[in-house]
Amino acid sequence: MATPLHTVSNTNSMGNVRTAATVGFSIEAGDRERLQHLADVFGGGNRSEFLRKAMSLMERVEAAEQLGKLQAYGQSQADRRGLSPQDIPRLVEEALANPNPRAVAEAKLICAALRAEEAHAEPPMATTRELSDAEVWLREAVTTRPR
Repeated sequence: MATPLHTVSNTNSMGNVRTAATVGFSIEAGDRERLQHLADVFGGGNRSEFLRKAMSLMERVEAAEQLGKLQAYGQSQADRRGLSPQDIPRLVEEALANPNPRAVAEAKLICAALRAEEAHAEPPMATTRELSDAEVWLREAVTTRPR
């Protein structure tokens, strides 16, 4: 974790205190123009604003990559169990009847994979809540399964 060089606090017109920390990092000399161009285009000339927007974008990229892994896991589970798109109604009914969050998350992953298989298309994007539930379940499953 980077150590702030200094911290500044400001109060905006709504009375909210915003604390900003200056963090130093280096870039190649040839990248300075690129950075300023991107800051001009995406941050109104403000490199800090550009960095905030770039971080938000990269967080979305990370979430999409995690979703892809979760959907691949759902597809592998569907394949392993010999499930087909026709099994979706039964899986949904079973998940709704089972209050266990793991069962619900697993059913969502499998159903998303089966729907994508049925449509011969890319798997649909899950909502943030679905991603969160499924990600928690997958992390627990991966860390607790026997190797």
